[in-house]
This record gives sequence, C-alpha cells and structure tokens, in this order.
Amino acid sequence: MPYVEPNKRQHEYVLGIDFGHGETSADLCEIQWDASYAQLDLPESIEIFNGAKTISSVLLVEHTSNGDKCYLGGLSVSKYINPKSHKVASTSFSYYSYFKKVPSAMSVEDRRVMGLFMKEVYQQIRRQRSELTDTNHLVYIACPSNPNVWTEDELTAYAQIASEAGLPLAKITNARTGLIRESRAAFIKACYTNQTRKLVKEGILLIDFGSSTVDLTYYSSKCEKPIDDGGAYCGASQVEKLLFEDLKRSDERIGKAIEANPPAETAMLYSIRQYKEYFYRDSPEYLYLSINFSIATGGALQGELVKFYSNEDVEALLSGYVQSVIQCFKDYRDKHLKGRPIRLVFLTGGASRMDFVSEIIRDTFGVRGEVIHREMDPSLTISNGIALAGRADLRTYAMEQQLLDNREIAKVDLATPTLEQAAANIANAVMEKVEECYKNFANQRSDSTIASLERKIKESICNVPQSVHLSNAFKTTLKDITNKQVIPSINGIVKDYFPDFAIPVISSSATFQVLIDQGSINTLSDMVSDSVERISEDFLEGAAKVAFNILAGAVVIAEGVVENAIKLIRNEFLGKNDKYADIEDRYNDFSLSFRDRQTPLSSDSRKKVREGFEGKKSSYRTDVCNRIKDILFKDENLKNRINSVGRNEIKTYISEQVDKARLNLN
Repeated sequence: MPYVEPNKRQHEYVLGIDFGHGETSADLCEIQWDASYAQLDLPESIEIFNGAKTISSVLLVEHTSNGDKCYLGGLSVSKYINPKSHKVASTSFSYYSYFKKVPSAMSVEDRRVMGLFMKEVYQQIRRQRSELTDTNHLVYIACPSNPNVWTEDELTAYAQIASEAGLPLAKITNARTGLIRESRAAFIKACYTNQTRKLVKEGILLIDFGSSTVDLTYYSSKCEKPIDDGGAYCGASQVEKLLFEDLKRSDERIGKAIEANPPAETAMLYSIRQYKEYFYRDSPEYLYLSINFSIATGGALQGELVKFYSNEDVEALLSGYVQSVIQCFKDYRDKHLKGRPIRLVFLTGGASRMDFVSEIIRDTFGVRGEVIHREMDPSLTISNGIALAGRADLRTYAMEQQLLDNREIAKVDLATPTLEQAAANIANAVMEKVEECYKNFANQRSDSTIASLERKIKESICNVPQSVHLSNAFKTTLKDITNKQVIPSINGIVKDYFPDFAIPVISSSATFQVLIDQGSINTLSDMVSDSVERISEDFLEGAAKVAFNILAGAVVIAEGVVENAIKLIRNEFLGKNDKYADIEDRYNDFSLSFRDRQTPLSSDSRKKVREGFEGKKSSYRTDVCNRIKDILFKDENLKNRINSVGRNEIKTYISEQVDKARLNLN
C-alpha cells in the first residue's frame, strides 16, 4: 500500500502506533479538522487485546498444512507453551522476539518478520475498533529519536516496511510522512499535561527509556530546534539478558534446552522479562525467576529452575549495566546539554519504572525529585504522543492549506513597488557613476577631451549591477508587504487552530534565499542595460551641450551671435579692462576647436564642465529614473514574473514557519 495523502472529506481518525523493541501500544483519536483547540478530545489508548493496552513485541508463526497463522504478545507465549500444540505432527513454530532493528541492519528475514508483526498488530486493532474502515483513517508510527542512527534514509526504509504491511501511513510532503520521532511524541504529550505544560518551554529534558535504546532530547524556547543527538544502546532488554546469562551459568539445563529447541531461548527470555517487570513495578522483597524446562522445550527436557535474587544481588549483577546508563547520561549532559536549564525531566518508556533510573537522573543532572515526571503508565506515553502529534500534523496541514489559499496573498501587488524602487536605485547608481566620472575629469592632471569623458561615462554606466538593484528592491518589498498586509490577515486563521502560535514577522529581507531565477535575472539585466545605454546616449549629448555652453561663457553659441556674446562677457563678467582686449581672438579659437570633441581641455575648462553637470544633476537623475521606469513598467512579463515569484515566496515563508513550529503545535 502506498502512502496516503490526507483528505478532509474522507479521513476522520488518526491511529498512533508505537512498535517498540520490547512492547507495542496504540492510541486512537478523531482528527477534528475544523474544531477549535478547546474542542479537541484526548486520544484513547486501544486495548489491542481485551484488557491489554500494551502487548509484548513477540510473534509466533504457526506453520501448518493449511498455511501460516500468527499470534502476538502473550498469546504467542500461550500458544507456544500449550502441550497440545506440540503433539500435532503437521505443526511447527517460528518464534520471534527483539526483532526491531535499524532497517540497514535487517536481513531479508528480519524485514519479513517486522512487516508481519506490523500487519498483525494493525489487523488486530481493526478487529477491536469497528469504527475504523478501510478509508477513514490515517496511521502514524513511532521511530527512535537519535538521528545519527535512525537517519532519514533509515526512516524511509522503515516506513516502506510499514507501508508494505498494509498500514495507511499519512504523507503530507516527502519530509512529512507518517513517522514521528519518539522525542517529538513525548514532547507533545508533555505539552498536554497540565502540571508540566508551563515548564516545557523553559527547559525540558525528555528521556525515553526503551527496551533497546535510551534516547535523550532537550528543548527550550531558546533552542531553534530540539537537541536530540543523545542516547545509547543501553535499553532495559540488557537487564533480562544479564539475568538470563546468570541463570545459564548456574544451571547447565538452560544450554541443553536451547540445543533441544532453539526457540526455547526466546520463551525463557520473555518469561524473565515478565518477572523483571513485576519486580520493578510492585517492588517485592526479592526478584523471583522460574523456568519450566518441560514447557520451554515442548517436553524435550523435564524439571524446573527457581531462583531468588535479593536487592543486593540484583544491584551487584547489574552494576556494569547501571554504569553504562550513567555514562550515557553524562555524555549527553557534557556534549549536548552544556549547562542549559532543566525545569522538567519527562520520563517515558516502560523501563523508566526501574528504581535506579530516577536516582541516576538526580545525581547526573543535579535536579530535585519533584522535577522528574513520569506518566501513570509510561508504556503508553509514546503511542499517546504519536496520536497527538499525528493529529497536530494533519490539522497543521489543513491550516497551512487555508493560509496558502488566502485571497490576501493572491491579490498582493509586488511588481509596482519593486519596479519603482528598482528604477530609483538604478538611477541613483547611474548618477553616482557619472558624477564620479565628471569629478575625475575635472581633477586629472593632464588635459583631456570631451570624447574621453563620454567614453568613461559609458563604461561606468554599463557596469551598474541592475540585477542586484532589482533583487534588493524585490526583497525589501517582499518583506514589507508580507509583514504589513499578509501576516496580520493569516494570523487570524492561525489562532483558530493553535491559539498559542502565530506566524512571526520577517525580521530581515535576507530571509528570502531564492528570489528571481538566474534566467530571469540575466534577461532583466540585459534589458535594463540596453535601456540605460539608450538613456546614456541622450545623457551624453546633453552633457556635451552643458560643457559647450559653459566653455563659451554661459552664452548660447550660434552663427551670427558671437559678437553679442563677446560684448556680454566683457560687460557682465570681465568689465572693460584693456588686458582682456584679446578675448575675442581666444574665444573664436576655442569655439571652433570645441566643435571637435577631440580637443584637449585645460584644467579650468574641465572644472567648468563639471560645474555645469552639477547644476543640472537633479534634472538628469529624474530623467534617467523616469526613462528606466517607463521601460520596466511596459514589460508585462517582468511584472507578472515578479508577482508570481513573490507570492510563491510568501507561501514558502509561511510553510517554513509552520514546519518550524510543528514541534510546538498540539
């Protein structure tokens, strides 16, 4: 069965299952797509078998001439030890326990057994809960927290096993499938507990003490993401294995029983686990262990082994194991926690009942006993949290769809303010380049020509990074419009789903990493460069006229008016001093040579050229800006592209923020 995409019109329930290494549990809750947060119901723990909310992760496959039949948990043990079953000649058994592994470490047989167990558990749940049909629910399953071991590739492979087993795993995106890390499930569960909700954001240490591994995760409001790199393979299954090894050393019949019937080892380990759990749950004076060899071997061996362990005996036997747990906690404290405050320690997993666990936590992390919280039934914490987290994911998905379909985003106009600002920025950049050219022209040591000035101006204008200015204008506009128009509108929708959450405003335009694709930037850059080049031609022509007029004495030079111009210069600027008697000759020489732009100009002449530009700089800037805007705004494809990319960027930002907040949504 492939992944299943959520459908509000079809799916009513979310089923959360924790296929643990030692035990398995499941919770069911309604999705309540459109209900307010206050209206949400709590998940219900499922009695996988009547009266049993958890079952041991044990599987027995009975092979008969009529085909295979599977038995789960305690039923598998009952079937195995039933003498009548062993007397049927056509019957044989395969007995499996502790079969959950990282997928890459699974053999073909391991994958088959894991998938068979998943399938049988799911079908048993369906038999117990008649409200579940083939199409009205989605499944979420737990996976270990440590991302260094259970990598994304491992999760994909694990999900594939579940999917092939017939579980309708939800899939919202490739990164959001029906797998929830146990640390997140525990976190969501902690948020739902009244006495712990307030402390969660201040600093919560989550410890999942399972059968195979111990996983640690820390979260606080000051962390951008949970710190869940800690953990080790020091789960509680090590305890029953140590007890079993001690029994084997004390009685050779155990080895003989395994030789006579290899599945006997699984049966004996399971029996020891039951006694161990009773010892830590009910705190009797002694740990009592008993093995019936006749039952374990199907009658191949007779007799019974009975042994009592005092508390001191158990402590001595487990001293090395306890040290491994202490080291696991210390490693996490020193390498990952690094002095962060702990306001709450939230314990999950059936193995957390072992009395030495709380003592190690107090000593290692320096917390008081009242800071440590353990659910009434820690075996159900993860499956309960999985159902809660799955529902949060589905409701988040519904909310996100509503946000992304918001009409405020669809009608937003980013093109107009973007092009307005881009044109102004490009014009300013052009004028800065031109002004620098005039300044250098006036201050250079050797005489130079108007032609060389024009050449320098053109080169400088062509080097203006038009695409950068457009990109910056786009980012600024995107930030402003998103913060002022979009976010206030959509946060009204968000609060209907999750009252304690809001999409944050954008603090920096650098938030947007992907703007306009490179192909569009190159096209725009070429287009703006062409327009600036056309503008520069008009601009340079005007600049030459400015220079010509100033060097001619600020008088319009035209055929037949030279004489009047000379008189004006004499009367208004130079007076009638005889030392200027030769000005007419000098003026005539200059006016003729200036008509050729190759004429070298003196320092004084070049300074007058610069002064003329400065006098008209403002009008030039306005002209350049208007011409660029005129060209940009005529390009409908460019405007459509900016609006399309911008609206998609807003949607991407919303999706990213919702995804970052998924840990907190409940």
